[in-house]
Amino acid sequence: MARYYWLKLHDNFFDRFEIKKLRKIPGGDTYTIIYLKLLLLALNAEGKIPFEGIENNIVKELALKINEDDTSVEMAVNALQMLKLLEDVEGDVELPEHTKVTGNAKLPTASKKALPENIKASYGIAKNVKLSEAELDKLAEFFGSEKDMWKKIEDLSLYMGGNGKKYADHYLTLRKWGAKDGFGTEKKVTKTKFNQGDWL
Repeated sequence: MARYYWLKLHDNFFDRFEIKKLRKIPGGDTYTIIYLKLLLLALNAEGKIPFEGIENNIVKELALKINEDDTSVEMAVNALQMLKLLEDVEGDVELPEHTKVTGNAKLPTASKKALPENIKASYGIAKNVKLSEAELDKLAEFFGSEKDMWKKIEDLSLYMGGNGKKYADHYLTLRKWGAKDGFGTEKKVTKTKFNQGDWL
């Protein structure tokens, strides 16, 4: 299963001492946004942002990654370090508060039945023949033409509606009925033997 992450801010986020102090610094609102961007950047990396060497130093690299100017990021990093909201660990950046503001959960793998092409619709005069788009495509190929396919679907619909008959799988039932009528298999070509002197 895939895992997805999100940033969760507690209702007292802006009332916290560190954030209040950060916002009181000239340019503090910008630094707060930079802090939030850094938290988002570190979402699925356990609160760490490694220095990859894309730029000459970590500050320029962070600025590039979060699309902020170098000076603002440098000032924000210094302020965050002072407030112990950011740490320099061997050249990389670590955000100690990360675990408190990050949520994650497993995302269930989509079921094949939930895919649009596998959702079944009702067909036939009695609207009682259940088939998916994928099954309709296979049936059209099996019968060789949509005309023959729809005729068989109508036959099945009438039969079930008139007799109260139920089938667990309408696709397989149509294949079975079609096979009995010679669909889905190569038709044998009967060769006529002519004797010498016979007229065509």
